[in-house]
Amino acid sequence: MVAAQVDAAGLASSLSLESEVTCCVSSKGFRYQGVESCAGQYWHSFDFSDTPSKLYLQISAGWGAVYNRIQLVESGGLDSLSEPGDEEVWHTSVIFLGEHSEPIEVDFSSLGRDRRGDGELFDFSQVQIRWARKVYTRSFWNETWYAFVHTEQTTSEMTYLNIVDLVASLASSYPFFTWDEAGLPLC
Repeated sequence: MVAAQVDAAGLASSLSLESEVTCCVSSKGFRYQGVESCAGQYWHSFDFSDTPSKLYLQISAGWGAVYNRIQLVESGGLDSLSEPGDEEVWHTSVIFLGEHSEPIEVDFSSLGRDRRGDGELFDFSQVQIRWARKVYTRSFWNETWYAFVHTEQTTSEMTYLNIVDLVASLASSYPFFTWDEAGLPLC
């Protein structure tokens, strides 16, 4: 009976945080679209107020975690599907780390050129706040892949809600994924 009460209390706390997180994002001008399933994972989906850009939050019971470090990762090279002569791919990640918390990754990518409006130069963005797929312990490079890693302490501890608030504030001000006229990423 006690274990059931603890589980019920944990679920109620998690649902309260979930509601707080969705309210936080909605207060930044995003429209809540509901829960979507993709590749066996569940996401809260939000549309930007006046563009096709998207914000996704991965659903988890660990939303009460605390983070005190941030890791910037620039990685790239030839992926496993590359053939001779293919261009290298690259990606920049922002990962939040905590002592007893699952790492959180903020992923910022293009929503796709097919969603550009007539005459628009930039792709709209798709921002995901999700559990980190990979955390690097150090920089490395070899003939096919590299990762440059920089980790720092945050100025104060951050909760998942703090991270969502920060990312939603930044994303709502700039809903574009920047490309030049040739379709190449700008640095």
